[in-house]
Amino acid sequence: MKTAISLSDDLFLEADAFAKTVGMSRSELFATAVREYIKTHSRADLTERINAACAIIDTNLPADLAQTTRRKLLAVEW
Repeated sequence: MKTAISLSDDLFLEADAFAKTVGMSRSELFATAVREYIKTHSRADLTERINAACAIIDTNLPADLAQTTRRKLLAVEW
C-alpha cells in the first residue's frame, strides 16, 4: 500500500542517508521503523498491565524462595 507522510527536511535527509548506508530503500526503512515502534510500544503496554495486576495481588515471596529466585535469575544471560 502506498501512503504519504510529512517529514522535516533534516529528518528526510537523515533517513535517506541511513537507508543508503544500510542498503535498503526508504520504504523498507520506514516500514521497519513502524514495525519496531509498534513492537516496542506493545511490550510497554504489556509491562504496564502486568505491573497493574501485580499491584492488586500480593507478589511477595517468602525470603528463602525470593533469594533462590534472585540467584537463578542472575545466573541466566538475558
